[in-house]
Amino acid sequence: MTWTIDYTLSLAPDTPSMSAARKQGVVNKWLMLQRADNTLWGEIMGSGRRKYQTQIDLIGPAFKCSCPSRKSPCKHGLGLGLIFAQHEDRFQDSIMPEWVDSWISKRRGAEGVAIYDPPLLEEDTEAIKKKAEAKAKRLQKRLEKVTDGVSILQKRLEDLIRLGTKSIEDPYLFWDHVASRLVDAQAGGLARWVRELPGRSSTPIELLRDIGRLHLVCQAWIKRDRLSDDELADLKSVIGFNVSQEELSEQEGIQDEWLMLSSTTERELNLTVLKQWLWGMNSRQVVVLTSFAIFQQPHPLLLRVGERYVAEACLYPGTNSQRVILKDLMSVYSEMIPISEPPISEPPISEPPISEPPISEPLSINLKGSTSLNELRANHTAALAVNPWLTERGYLVHGFQICQAREQWWARSGLGELFLIDHHHFNPWKFLALSDGYPSTVFLIYYGDRLTALALVAQGNVYSLAH
Repeated sequence: MTWTIDYTLSLAPDTPSMSAARKQGVVNKWLMLQRADNTLWGEIMGSGRRKYQTQIDLIGPAFKCSCPSRKSPCKHGLGLGLIFAQHEDRFQDSIMPEWVDSWISKRRGAEGVAIYDPPLLEEDTEAIKKKAEAKAKRLQKRLEKVTDGVSILQKRLEDLIRLGTKSIEDPYLFWDHVASRLVDAQAGGLARWVRELPGRSSTPIELLRDIGRLHLVCQAWIKRDRLSDDELADLKSVIGFNVSQEELSEQEGIQDEWLMLSSTTERELNLTVLKQWLWGMNSRQVVVLTSFAIFQQPHPLLLRVGERYVAEACLYPGTNSQRVILKDLMSVYSEMIPISEPPISEPPISEPPISEPPISEPLSINLKGSTSLNELRANHTAALAVNPWLTERGYLVHGFQICQAREQWWARSGLGELFLIDHHHFNPWKFLALSDGYPSTVFLIYYGDRLTALALVAQGNVYSLAH
């Protein structure tokens, strides 16, 4: 049988695996490509500092890889097969190493006859096809439900604009009723947004702004066929569509050394939402690791402020996305950190402990790539132009100073422009004590109309600015 590209891709367990395999099917990515006796094997650098050992038994065929993926074949196995289909001459004839020989011997038995080695996904082609069709039907049904829910929301917004916001006798009851209809329509993200309106929109201007943004969601959903993939991902995120973390982990991410800057914890009904913000030392970008836990339950991973971690960050789809999942996370000063379960030594708390290294032992952190307050608004406006539903974004800012005016705390740019500080998480007196009043480098979250500074970098150390 001739091994072809089409045949290799036909062995993929799903469509995302095909896309991921093409990225692995590049000769230069592999450290070693060898063959012997209808067997292929190779080594490729995975996330972090580990090499993955990948094997293919052409009699069968069968695949094996040391990567953590539960898919069979994984993207590395498929990638190895794609290289063989296109560049068979790049495989060197060699003697099987022990890790290949032991697997092949077990598969083929003592007489050299191939033994059936069932894949991890024990489904025949027809079963996989039926499963894909059922998934497509469920998705189509949900899309129809979301469309119905968006139509209901659109009508409520139009009635509200025609009759005026004063027509609402009980705002909480009004918006809660709309949110319930959206929950029935499987638009959970919109439902949370709508349910929070009475408490969040304290003035008519704020309420009108939210009504306008909700109207934009409705119009975008109706015309979603005109959106790019990233724009549609932003819209689906607002509505409440989830992204499969397993599929996300199959993608290539940003390999970097990440500095843990700060964290925030929010309450959403019976959930706690933990956001841990990190800075890429080489990529020079801010990312956020978001996790959810049932009220008073521990989060799966707690990072320490000021510590550096080596990991591959896979970005969620969207325009200028900052949310990530981390693969092969390792502390620079410790061994591999388990992500699947909480650390045994940590108490079950919702907020990570704060670690402030002593000034006498600086980390010599190089934070090139930070922005200034003068550039902050322009950068945020550019991000908002492509994602109008952006509510917050993290920035690393240098030259940060604060002042007090009109009984409020303000951040002052070099051009004298003032930014209102939301001091819910920010302790201005702690900042002044640490910075001694001088311009400093801080990590902050900008909301478009206000900001809050969460961490300060001084003398090579990271300090929390929370109360």
